[in-house]
Amino acid sequence: MFAVCVEEGSVPDDLLGQLMGGDNLGDDYIKSWETASSRALAAFEVPGALDKTVKLPFGEMPQGWR
Repeated sequence: MFAVCVEEGSVPDDLLGQLMGGDNLGDDYIKSWETASSRALAAFEVPGALDKTVKLPFGEMPQGWR
């Protein structure tokens, strides 16, 4: 979910439902974790990624907020 937010600015509702309530791990949960975490790290490493605002399910926030 966070990789999609950083890449696109928000997560479409249909995808959000899948990510929040679906089986996102499948049979190989280690591979699924590695794929998702690598994608998130790559998204946050793009220059300027932390300067944007993202729309999360609970509201809009600056990506660089801690």
